[in-house]
Amino acid sequence: MGRPKRRGMTARRTSKTGRLVRQNHSAFLSLSTAWITAILAFTFLAYLPVLRFAYVFDDVEQIVKNPHIQSWQYLSDYFTQSLWSHGGAFQTRFYRPFFLLWLRLNNALFGLNPFYWHLTTLVSHVCATFVLYLLVRQVSRNWLPAIFSALLFGLHPIHIQVAAWISSVSESLLAASLLASLLCYMLSVSRKDKRWLTASLALYTAALLLKETAVGLPAIVFLYVWLWNDPQSKDTRARFAFARTLPFLAVTAVYLCVRAVVLHTVVAQSSPMRASTLFFTLPSILLAYFKLFLWPTRLSPMYPSVLLTRLEAKAFLFPLLGWVALAVGAVFLIWRDSKRTGLSSADKDDQRLLPLSLLWAAIFLLPALYLPALQEGAFIQDRYLYLPSAGLAIVVGLAIARVGSEGRKFLGMPRVQIVIAATLAVIMAFGIRREIYVWADNISLFTRAVERSPGNKIAQHDLAAGLLDAKRYEDAIPLLQKLLREEPNDPVGNNNLGQAYLNLGDRIHAEGYLAKSCQIHPTARQLYQLGAVRFNLGRADAAEQTFRQAIAMDPNGLGYHSGLGLALERLGKQNLAKEAFEQEVTVNPQDTISRQAIARLSTGGL
Repeated sequence: MGRPKRRGMTARRTSKTGRLVRQNHSAFLSLSTAWITAILAFTFLAYLPVLRFAYVFDDVEQIVKNPHIQSWQYLSDYFTQSLWSHGGAFQTRFYRPFFLLWLRLNNALFGLNPFYWHLTTLVSHVCATFVLYLLVRQVSRNWLPAIFSALLFGLHPIHIQVAAWISSVSESLLAASLLASLLCYMLSVSRKDKRWLTASLALYTAALLLKETAVGLPAIVFLYVWLWNDPQSKDTRARFAFARTLPFLAVTAVYLCVRAVVLHTVVAQSSPMRASTLFFTLPSILLAYFKLFLWPTRLSPMYPSVLLTRLEAKAFLFPLLGWVALAVGAVFLIWRDSKRTGLSSADKDDQRLLPLSLLWAAIFLLPALYLPALQEGAFIQDRYLYLPSAGLAIVVGLAIARVGSEGRKFLGMPRVQIVIAATLAVIMAFGIRREIYVWADNISLFTRAVERSPGNKIAQHDLAAGLLDAKRYEDAIPLLQKLLREEPNDPVGNNNLGQAYLNLGDRIHAEGYLAKSCQIHPTARQLYQLGAVRFNLGRADAAEQTFRQAIAMDPNGLGYHSGLGLALERLGKQNLAKEAFEQEVTVNPQDTISRQAIARLSTGGL
């Protein structure tokens, strides 16, 4: 009689325990959902001022003046040409078809209203923050590291550039795609479902087509498999990890081949330099990034950086020793953490997450350290820390989650951790509000750049361009004249000064500077504008030759054939003029002026 009764009591206790576990899990899930929702909302609100900002920096050339994103007829060009192929500026540095597709979708939905472009850019940053939370939540069975990691990543002021500058949305889209790809791979392993692997590879492909720095993901996948799988020997472990990484390596190989075919190069060099110069300069570049991550104040689109050609104690040796000490400290931290025993499964996952996060930060910072591929004068960029900071945010999040973990709790979180998180959130939100308005317009942006890097010619040119865009031509001309006295053969300076005079109605001075710019470094758009100036000065013969040069560089440039037609008509070459206008209609069927010109010439000019 007693034994069956005991079994019934045991069964009831087991059932009750199961219900308690499910209730606790549901409670923690609800708490973590509430916390991450609050963090995402706070992140959105902290960056909310960007919705009132204008187009800045490359936005005008990349969006406003880019005909390739204003029509679906250029869709195939996204995959067969470089990022900056529009306007005849055939730079061969970037192959980013999905980024162009993103710009096209925004243009199709919102036209050129900057409010909505800034909104989608901000939402992309919030989405990247959420995917980071999901990733850490998947790895760590303790939801607190995921919450703290998302808080740090979402609100860190170093991300202002990505959240406020539309053209840098590729960084947040890239981060979201890579983090989602790694998350899907983890799910494919834990659930043994190949559909998640397919999703992971698809997201990795999308990331590659957004920005080339995505190529670092296979190394992350390799380390993940290495850490979370423990076969009998290290050789077997390495072979197993390599085998699991092969699909990602195959996708990478295909991407690199396509990229090489389109760009005719794998890695283009914008700032060629000796290997010794790169070696001597890197420690100071790394130190600058370290300072920006720890203390992101006086943020700027450009920072001072000096290329070192020889060993210098202050600029090379001291930073190098500091980085060696930091690397040794990181290795020691990982080693000491790996020696902890008696850990739960959740603690073991957090233990493995530490080296994975540090590798993420290191791998995705490497492209920013290859200075020959970057533009001289703009070696240090806040956005280059966006991807690496995801790994650093996880490291800090893991550290916070260990502080006072046994103390009294409020809303599922130890009170001491709430104090730390709230303090960080307030400090970072204050930093965002203090620095974000620099990105409101080009004049404030490049005024800061000139303040931070007074000798930077790019910053001065961009400030002059900002003054031109604001129609402050009288303010821009003295700055441009100063730059040209220092470098008379600078094509950008000559072009901008020509633009300033042109907008003031001084076509004679404008023609001289525009002509010199086109002589030094011609582009199709500048040649077209020079042709228009010459036409308006009554020099139709010179205008004809200039328009033909523009067409030779970019046969599909809007208005180029129409300008040629006007010049030919003035020269009395009616048949050739009609052919030019017809070609313009072929390129741009919506051009009513060219259609009217064709009708006029068809009736003998009556």
